[in-house]
Amino acid sequence: MITLRQVFIKTATSIKSIIFVILAVLMIGPVSAQTTVLKLGFDKAEYIELIRMHARLYDTTKNKIPYPVHFKSVYNSPTVGMENRWDLWSSKKSAVAVINLRGTTTNPVSWLENFYAAMVPASGLCKNF
Repeated sequence: MITLRQVFIKTATSIKSIIFVILAVLMIGPVSAQTTVLKLGFDKAEYIELIRMHARLYDTTKNKIPYPVHFKSVYNSPTVGMENRWDLWSSKKSAVAVINLRGTTTNPVSWLENFYAAMVPASGLCKNF
């Protein structure tokens, strides 16, 4: 017979394991992020790839924009909430990923999101780094 204490101990052990894995990933993450292949400034080729990715968010067979050359689609979310959707793309040749978001669409339900959004005035100062 399993007692409540044994269940608690097993649950606590599994939670500790999960927390350890999360902390390990968070500690390794910044190290690998510093070796990124992204560069400063505007890159025309990168922008064209982003436009190609964004064109894939919309469900249409009339899309004449070609697929991205250097990125592959990893995940396409279902349409949720007020017609929102997102895609995850990863680079074929480097450790770069893109999260592509779709907010407002032409659907009137989607426009409700714009009216519900809080319009909070900015505060503070912009500083040059």
